[in-house]
Amino acid sequence: MQNVKIGAIECIATLGCVAIIPSILTGPTFTVQTFGTGSLAHVIYIILIGILLFSLFFGLFFKFKGKDFIDISEYAGGKFLKYFSGISAVFYLLLTTILALSEFTENIRNIIFENAPTEYFYILFIIGMLISVLTGIRGIFRASTIIAPIIIISILFILFSLYSDIDITNFTPIFGNGIKEFFVTGSFRIEIFESLFLILLMGPQIKNIKKATVGSFLLISIATLIIAILLFGIFPYPTSLENYFPLFEIARLINLGRFIQRMESIYILIWLIAMYIYISLGTSYAVQTFSKIFKLNYSKRIIPIFCIFVLIGSLFLESYIDILNIRRFLYEYVIPIQLFLYPLIVMIVARFKAKKEAK
Repeated sequence: MQNVKIGAIECIATLGCVAIIPSILTGPTFTVQTFGTGSLAHVIYIILIGILLFSLFFGLFFKFKGKDFIDISEYAGGKFLKYFSGISAVFYLLLTTILALSEFTENIRNIIFENAPTEYFYILFIIGMLISVLTGIRGIFRASTIIAPIIIISILFILFSLYSDIDITNFTPIFGNGIKEFFVTGSFRIEIFESLFLILLMGPQIKNIKKATVGSFLLISIATLIIAILLFGIFPYPTSLENYFPLFEIARLINLGRFIQRMESIYILIWLIAMYIYISLGTSYAVQTFSKIFKLNYSKRIIPIFCIFVLIGSLFLESYIDILNIRRFLYEYVIPIQLFLYPLIVMIVARFKAKKEAK
């Protein structure tokens, strides 16, 4: 997988597919619970903050040409930092894969197959994920270039179909639950850009990394903003988003006449494919990172082990409340530190070391 070259368009499409999963699950729910009527304004605020933060963040990363974050960690702190960065990245990728799979399965089971055992869904997902990872990430990126435009068109279709149902009074007061909560507590709620940090592991594989990064940021921002306008504009606070699948409820409102009904079923199929891309990509880079830090020449042999680990972890999370609590903890504490502050510190140290050696 190390020698695979990823085009900028492929990278943008794939990260867009990955980013849609938190947006259709509990991401908007946590946002509205925290910021109330200021949820849309906070999404805009985080996008503006993201422009500043990621300009600094990826500006540093681009200076290490031909290196991914594992290489930078080894350069900055030797073998210890290499192992620490690699293992923590693998653990995070597997954890988010397990959480997303568990949460998505619980949503699907509750809205469509209420009496079906959860284990059946997990097995179907794991089999599909195993085949995707064994086939290689090239297939995952190619599938993303097909499904990403469909996702964007589907979101725009909801917007144009339901724009008359949007009530702008749902967006006021714009600071929601308070200015302190809005600007201080919520300044590092950058979970909407979670998929963007995969670029740290893709690194040398991307042909035009600057174009891919900027394009991914714009695509994620636009998609998130449209979803926020729909959800927060149609569902009034504080009763909004108290269901399992908020965007599914939005899709159910589409009415194009008696001959075109059940549009939400089409959206379920689209999100199902996006979910396969999410878990396959996360597991693929967990395997790649693990193989790199321990110098394994035959990484395909450990793919079934990682898939079994994801299956066991998903079966272990039986309570939906536990899934939500862990996800909230990730959003509030782990993502700002694990995905932003820690890599930023490592890259700053590596940059100082490079300048010192240059002198």
